[in-house]
Amino acid sequence: MKVLIVDDNQDNLYLLETMLKADGYEVVPATNGAEALEKLHSESFDMVIADILMPVMDGFQLCRECKTDENLKHVPFVFYTATYVDEKDEELALALGADKFIRKPIEPDEFLNIIRGLVKHVETAKLAPKEPTIAEETEVLKLYSERLVHKLEKKMLDLEKEIARRRKLEEELRRSEERYRLITENARDVIVTTDMDLNITYLSPSVQYLGTRTPEEIMATPLEKLLAPASFEMVKKIFEEELPLAESPTRDSARSRVLEAEIIRRDGTTVPVEARVNFLRDSQGKPTGLIAVLRDITERKRAEREKRELELKAQIASRLASIGEMAAGIAHEINNPLTGVVGYAQLLMSRPDTPPDIKAELSVINDCAQRVADIVRRLLTFARQTKPERKLVDINALVQSALTLRAYNLKMNNITVTTRLDPRLPATVADPGQIQQVLLNLIVNAETEMRLAHGGGNLTITTEKAGDKIGITVRDDGPGIKPEIIDKIFDPFFTTREAGQGTGLGLSICYGIVTEHNGRIYAESKYGEGATFVVELPVVTPPQPAPPPTQKPRKRAKATILVVDDEQVVRDLVIRALTEQGHRVDAVGSAAEALKRIKRRKYDLLLIDIKLPHRSGMELYRHVQEIDSSLARKVLFITGDVMSLDTRRFLDDTGAAHIEKPFDIEQLSREIQRALTLKA
Repeated sequence: MKVLIVDDNQDNLYLLETMLKADGYEVVPATNGAEALEKLHSESFDMVIADILMPVMDGFQLCRECKTDENLKHVPFVFYTATYVDEKDEELALALGADKFIRKPIEPDEFLNIIRGLVKHVETAKLAPKEPTIAEETEVLKLYSERLVHKLEKKMLDLEKEIARRRKLEEELRRSEERYRLITENARDVIVTTDMDLNITYLSPSVQYLGTRTPEEIMATPLEKLLAPASFEMVKKIFEEELPLAESPTRDSARSRVLEAEIIRRDGTTVPVEARVNFLRDSQGKPTGLIAVLRDITERKRAEREKRELELKAQIASRLASIGEMAAGIAHEINNPLTGVVGYAQLLMSRPDTPPDIKAELSVINDCAQRVADIVRRLLTFARQTKPERKLVDINALVQSALTLRAYNLKMNNITVTTRLDPRLPATVADPGQIQQVLLNLIVNAETEMRLAHGGGNLTITTEKAGDKIGITVRDDGPGIKPEIIDKIFDPFFTTREAGQGTGLGLSICYGIVTEHNGRIYAESKYGEGATFVVELPVVTPPQPAPPPTQKPRKRAKATILVVDDEQVVRDLVIRALTEQGHRVDAVGSAAEALKRIKRRKYDLLLIDIKLPHRSGMELYRHVQEIDSSLARKVLFITGDVMSLDTRRFLDDTGAAHIEKPFDIEQLSREIQRALTLKA
């Protein structure tokens, strides 16, 4: 369908054309009635949509011309107006033969629905060509004149209202100026103006909220003395960068710069502010000075710092997780052969025919192997993959113990130690070895930094209770921590020491231990004035243990046991140890072989390594459940490396016991006896 739209306003034409085209109409525009009439005589149209108020020929005249023309009167005519909107206007429009009279504004959907309805009536021949109800020219002119006079009267009234409105606006403007003056003097944001030499020319009284100086003091003080040195240099640099742009013929007069600076208080401390700075200009647009709006951003800076701490924790946790995976692989590779070393050493030591000197050497082997096992456990602790051994501890006693261990070194390095330990500090549940490791690490770090900086110093350790937390503060007067690295010091392998003098793991280990205890560790430092490390631990009260059930002593059970482990040395060790204790033992290296044995023979206990090739110990357990649910309750798992969350959840859900490699023979014997007793 082809539609002619008529309006002298280009924006109105564009919007109407866009709306109709989107609904599938072919649209031709015209800017007044005369132009529209020419197009109607030269082209064929299915509808005319016209405004009323237009130059050359308005909409009323166009409608009359169309409806009195035998060739055009059949074309539906729609008025779409925002000016002539009275009932009398509509009456005249319909009397001239218009088919619809639509007032602006109207929702697009509603407008299009009206047009669609009109089209539908035309297509179904329900809409006959409308004839004008007023045929006499004099009657038309009379009604037309009445509408013009009415419109002029309305315009005069509108003009009077506009004059009254402007007078009211002028009064409101005067009030607004007074209000803005009061706001300027009382708002917390500070307004500052300067001349081109950066001398302050105006300062709003709200500067008092920054807690710096009085307005009079500030006005009498050079800007160089009011800003921190770095901030003043930044302001000068930005001024020099912006001045050529401000004086350029193509300048942007609305251009501004946002910067952060530090204002020096009377007591020498600083307050951070955000400043939006523009040039002040004269009537010719020439820069005459600066205007800046300052806002105290102390709270925002604190929030940003806390956010950075959270992000840092997340980064460190992610890195520790990666290291934990590496540690798991290392532990698995070490613990399997280590189990053989420990087990066979103990078997040889327990033999009556082993000479005493050989036993002594075997004891050394066993002790060394245990040291390696301890190193592996510490590696897993660093990776936060093992649960701490928690018990009720006295934090003050741990501090004293750590200082005692370092007393000689502190004395030799000319370091004076001061302790302020809260005597009312409550005990809490923690791993004493791990917490002491944290304290030793912080003490050694402080000791090293002070020794390297000035051959000695002062170390202060404080403990206190704050709410439901215990705070431990380790403060030194060494060189401090540079601002650019303070966010990195807990990263694994980050160190400022030379190669060979530090691993970069100390503070990462501290972070892992404290986090595992649901605590927090962070550092505070002003470079050149020492460093402070704060450890916060929750106060945890141990649950009251239930009284142990009374049990009759049982005889040592003898059983038929299937050992499933992919390490030959472990299988051989377990077979020998358990056979000597009177058990009947079979051993296989995979889950598939184990299932074959289980189907052929009845076992009292299954000793299964969790990590097996092709099919894990957990998968084997689930197959055993399907074969014999009673046998699934007779399982003791062996773990050779890190237990993942899934593994721990599996052990908790099944209630199955487990023993960790490397285990000694006596430990293995106890766990098997316990498992047999529980399953009996």
